[in-house]
Amino acid sequence: MVGVISPSIGNLTFLRELLLMDNGFNGDIPKTIGHLHRLQHLNMSFNSIQSSIPAGLSNCSELRVIDFSSNNLTGVIPVELGYLSKLDQLILDNNSFLSVIPSSLGNVSSLTKLSINCGVGSSSRSCLKGNIPEQLGNLANLRLIDLSGNMLSGTIPPSFFNLSLLHTLAVMVNQLHGSLPPSIGTSLPRLKRLKLAGNGFTGPIPVSLSNASRLAVIELSQNNFSGRIPPDIGRAENIWFLNLELNQLEANDVSDWRFMDSLTNCSGLQILALDNNKLAGELPSSIANLSKEIEQILLGGNSISGSLPSGIQNLVSLFGLDITDNQLTATIPEGIGKLYNLQFFGLTSNRITGRIPVSIGNLTQLTSLYLNDNDLEGPIPPALGNMLRLNELELSMNRLNGSIPVEILSLPYLSNFIVLSNNLLSGSLPIEVGLLRNVRMLNLSSNRLSGEIPMTLAACESLELLKLDDNLIQGVIPPSLSKMRGLNC
Repeated sequence: MVGVISPSIGNLTFLRELLLMDNGFNGDIPKTIGHLHRLQHLNMSFNSIQSSIPAGLSNCSELRVIDFSSNNLTGVIPVELGYLSKLDQLILDNNSFLSVIPSSLGNVSSLTKLSINCGVGSSSRSCLKGNIPEQLGNLANLRLIDLSGNMLSGTIPPSFFNLSLLHTLAVMVNQLHGSLPPSIGTSLPRLKRLKLAGNGFTGPIPVSLSNASRLAVIELSQNNFSGRIPPDIGRAENIWFLNLELNQLEANDVSDWRFMDSLTNCSGLQILALDNNKLAGELPSSIANLSKEIEQILLGGNSISGSLPSGIQNLVSLFGLDITDNQLTATIPEGIGKLYNLQFFGLTSNRITGRIPVSIGNLTQLTSLYLNDNDLEGPIPPALGNMLRLNELELSMNRLNGSIPVEILSLPYLSNFIVLSNNLLSGSLPIEVGLLRNVRMLNLSSNRLSGEIPMTLAACESLELLKLDDNLIQGVIPPSLSKMRGLNC
């Protein structure tokens, strides 16, 4: 349904539910809705309504639910909404308010859900500004509060941490600061989702979080949390999503890594993101005992040393394993080939030695393989040609030798790039290079390739960047290359 909502809707004075969601309505919210004194449920979500919220809505004293999410509402949030003494849910997500949060909402003691999420990642919307009103901490019945994706500043009011019925606290991507109270895990015993990412929070992650036994989601990334990760964090065994990336968290020895042993209690853990912190020392073998359901382990951008535990092959549900920019040594374990569901594998910028194991060819679901900037040697295994879904291949800055396997030149989805530069590869560039019809970047520079440039290279019609410099290639440049219109010269 499209068009404007007729003001005559205000004549339906016995109306208790007005449900207009998921349509194409535009224009204003009729002010006459304030005449519907028996109205209990008002839902106009997922339309294109452009007006402000009429203050007269406060006349609908029986309202339990207001949902205006995903529209183009502007202006301020009316102070008068604080008069709706029976209101249970106020949902105003994904709009363009240029407003502060009215402190009068702290008078609505019946409120269980307050959600004014401006849209995390949205840059085209106006957002809420100012501080979070201390009065919201009076809402003793509050179960969920989501104020993410705004421009709120200041701190989370201390009174929030006494809302014992709260199960979701979400204030991601704002300009908030401060630290978490040490008692958060005991004062919020029903907490299931703690989502504070993208702010300026500091201090340690409270050890008491492990007492919040219902915790399922801990999203604290992109802050300045410091200190050790709580060693017993896994006592909250319902955790399935733990994201602590882009903080200042530390680990240096075995005791600092005890949290990993604890996380083995979380049988449903799916996401573990610890990248870009200050984690050092060796990975504990207990990483191989994490949940069989774990899908992503992200440890890049730390100072982790030692080897990649061989038991990691037990994590058969993994589709993302990223340990780039660390100090890992030793070799890639042969058992890596048992991670049949792996789609992203990154070991860039470590000190990995030895050969690329042939078993890596068993990773037939892999789309991205990054092994560059290590000390790998030996030939590129032709078994890489089994990775029929491979889209990105980065093996540069190693000591790989031998010829370029023709098998990797016929991979059907290889379209982003293939980078084999700064190795010791020799032989001629195979004529099969013409099969890379969809690849955008081919970098083979700084090797020992010889022979002539094959004319078949002109078939790489999507190629934008070609680097063959610093090799032993001779002969003439094939005239057919002039037909490669996509090249950026």
